[in-house]
Amino acid sequence: AYRALYTASATSNYWGQDHVFGPEWRYDAAQVTIPWFMTAGTGSFDAGTAQNITADEGQGICPLWDLAYNYDLVPYGVSKVMARAVGKDHGDMLHCGDAYMTAWFLYWLREDAQEEEVFFGESPELFSNPNWQDVRVDG
Repeated sequence: AYRALYTASATSNYWGQDHVFGPEWRYDAAQVTIPWFMTAGTGSFDAGTAQNITADEGQGICPLWDLAYNYDLVPYGVSKVMARAVGKDHGDMLHCGDAYMTAWFLYWLREDAQEEEVFFGESPELFSNPNWQDVRVDG
């Protein structure tokens, strides 16, 4: 069984629509029942310019509107974090979030209290890192 989830620029729900790439690209964040740390970049390919799923142009791989949509779909009581890497694009996301991904898994898989401070508590480190924006935490 899986105990924690980390995604780097998960494909937007836009791409799973029938008239785009189709149902094989669909997923439902409301079904997630384990802690989820979702990341994306602010670069143009990842973020795009579209403001919602109805825009036919400007859709990025993982735009802010979709990241927030998925964040809000995760059921109440499931720990979740979202953040976007400033100035990073889709191809950068496999590497730029390594330290935070490691901290996420150390916290959830080893119950490492030091790593908890990165995401949770009164002043999580992620909130003060200028390389990350649009940070939301519910844990």
